[in-house]
Amino acid sequence: MESLNSGVMQFDDFEAFCVDPYQNISVNQTLTYAQELTFSNPATSDAIARLVGNYYTSGQSSQEAAATQWAIWEVVIDGVSSANLSDGNNRVYNTATASLAESYLNDLDNMTAADVVYLTNKKYQDVVTVVPEPSSLALLGLGVVGFILRRKRA
Repeated sequence: MESLNSGVMQFDDFEAFCVDPYQNISVNQTLTYAQELTFSNPATSDAIARLVGNYYTSGQSSQEAAATQWAIWEVVIDGVSSANLSDGNNRVYNTATASLAESYLNDLDNMTAADVVYLTNKKYQDVVTVVPEPSSLALLGLGVVGFILRRKRA
C-alpha cells in the first residue's frame, strides 16, 4: 500500500489538481507542458471537469480539495462507471474525506462542468486547472468603467 498526499497544488499563478497519482510533480524546476483540452477518454474528461467545477463553486476547504483530488484519481484509475472509493484499485482511508469524495462521485450528474485545460508532460505529473474566464473579467472591467463614469457625473 502506498500513502499519497492529496489536495490542490498552488502554483504562482494558478491552482491545479494532479491527474495521475503515480507520477511525480517536479518542484523548483522549469518544465514545458503541453495544453490539452480533453483527457484520455470523454467520460473521464467530463467527470474531471464536473469535479473541478464543483470544487470551485463550493467553499474550497482543504477537506473539499482532498476529496476532489481523490474523486479525480478514482475516475482516472477505476473509471467513471466503477467509481467507488471503498472498492477497486483506489481507496481512501480518511473516513470524512472518503465520505465527501464518495458523495461527489454519486452526484456527478448534477454538477456543472468547468472549462478546464490539462497541462501534460511525458515525464512529470499532468495537472488539470480551470481556464480563466475572460467574460467575467470583461464584465468586471465594464462595471469599473460604469462606476467611474457615474462618479464623474455626480
